[in-house]
Amino acid sequence: IKAIILHVNSPGGGVAASEEIYREVKRVRDGKKKKIVVSIETVGASGAYYVASAADKIYADNGRKVG
Repeated sequence: IKAIILHVNSPGGGVAASEEIYREVKRVRDGKKKKIVVSIETVGASGAYYVASAADKIYADNGRKVG
């Protein structure tokens, strides 16, 4: 596996769950040396964006709600 793509479509979530997923994405990216790419479908807000921030690259079209 050369890269992992995370397909995100979420308005967010709880702090604890977002933090746990963020740490795991970061662990795989740094520890396993895997490239992580996030594709935001419609919404990637709050906790979902926090998780995405652990990736190497985030892709979202202009009409997407991100942040």
